[in-house]
Amino acid sequence: MKLNENAIKIIKNATKDKPHLKFTVGVLNNGKTDCMLFCNTKELPYESRTYETGSIGKLFTTSLLAKLVNEGTMHLDDPVNKYITDLADVNLPPTLLKLATHTAGYPMSYPIKKSEIFGLAIKQIRGLIKKSPMKMQEFLHMDYDRMILLAKEAKLKHKNYAWSYSNYGYGLLGHAISCAVKQPFWDAMNAFLNETLQLKNTRMGTNAPNILA
Repeated sequence: MKLNENAIKIIKNATKDKPHLKFTVGVLNNGKTDCMLFCNTKELPYESRTYETGSIGKLFTTSLLAKLVNEGTMHLDDPVNKYITDLADVNLPPTLLKLATHTAGYPMSYPIKKSEIFGLAIKQIRGLIKKSPMKMQEFLHMDYDRMILLAKEAKLKHKNYAWSYSNYGYGLLGHAISCAVKQPFWDAMNAFLNETLQLKNTRMGTNAPNILA
């Protein structure tokens, strides 16, 4: 199957100057499904791959949350510390609804705190001098202890916060779901993706050799 010129132009714009990127296109035509794979210079032979969800995982997280709400396992107005007991003493814990809609009041910059930005800049400069700059993901690593610490340090107020995209807020939401189902989050999510949604080639958190991010 051939794509039209407009589709090819969109693909070229999306992959331009990104040699690491692979672009998958699914085409449904007269009931027949075809898949195509592109890099930044040409079309590649297609083979079945495993897809990591990336930030689309937020959509799947809220879908799983909706399933649990419909089952009565969780409720949107529940405070997050109803499930994450280590946050029992947190003042003004956000509700699941606020976490899911990015209105919990957590800044977009989490997990970076203002006091850490200067330190990050110094480490980056030192790394450049040594020709081995620190990778951002190493600094942003979010383990459970840090997630709890940031929640306890947050100074939330009695107000309706404006929308502010928050990976951190979704981290809290995901862990609350994990606590509710008494199962590691990735296990619960992959069961939801593969069994409930029947997305057999989609994983969250996988070391599969044919992963295509």
